[in-house]
Amino acid sequence: MAKGVGVSQGDYVISALSRRMNTDELVGDIVSEWHANGEGGPTVAFSVDVDHAVHIRNRFRQAGVPAEYICGTTPLKEREQILAALASGETKVVANCMVLTEGWDCPPVSCVILARPTKQLGLFPQMAGRGLRPHEGKTDCVFLDHAGAVYRHGLPSDDVAWTLNVDSRAENITAAARKRSAAIEIAKCPECSAVLGGPPPCWSCGWQPKPSRGRDVEFFDGELGLVANGKTHSAPMSHAQQIQFNREVRGYALLRG
Repeated sequence: MAKGVGVSQGDYVISALSRRMNTDELVGDIVSEWHANGEGGPTVAFSVDVDHAVHIRNRFRQAGVPAEYICGTTPLKEREQILAALASGETKVVANCMVLTEGWDCPPVSCVILARPTKQLGLFPQMAGRGLRPHEGKTDCVFLDHAGAVYRHGLPSDDVAWTLNVDSRAENITAAARKRSAAIEIAKCPECSAVLGGPPPCWSCGWQPKPSRGRDVEFFDGELGLVANGKTHSAPMSHAQQIQFNREVRGYALLRG
């Protein structure tokens, strides 16, 4: 998704990333995917910058969905009102730009839209974690990954070894184990586009590949012909020759183990 975008201080350059992500086509896709997969629960969307957050809010509103956005300059009282409306269900979607990544807890949130690609392993679980709080009546959380985050960083449920050593980096242990084993890599279900973190069937729709059907093999009735001194003799083996040949092959098999 962010291929070719410049990098500065360990992450994508925001201005270039915004030009890549903040398009009518991509933002419109966010709304349609939400209607198809995430509609129903309070949703938080993570954008690249303020203009991107405003664009996401506007597209949801155009689709008749109560939506708001907050950014670093949103007055505190207004921010509290917007987040309270999200928690109560009055507002369905809140788009934000690097405001709700940490220090914010809203257990009812059951859908997270990742519209901001990042190279930082630490930022990904901060965004994803907003939807992982348990809440009464909440059975799951839907992640709509428009940033390709799971292909770079793994799944939100993966085990990550964090470190305070400035010379070391955090490591996704689960993702590393996937690469070392014969287990399936993270892939997309061809039927419903859910992310598969293991072998089929798909946890979401039950899809699994159809069993392969062997090719039909043509065969013809006939008897073995005799090959001697590199030449093929058209006359078929006699019964005695067949017995002798069979004994020779079995003897050779026993000899070679």
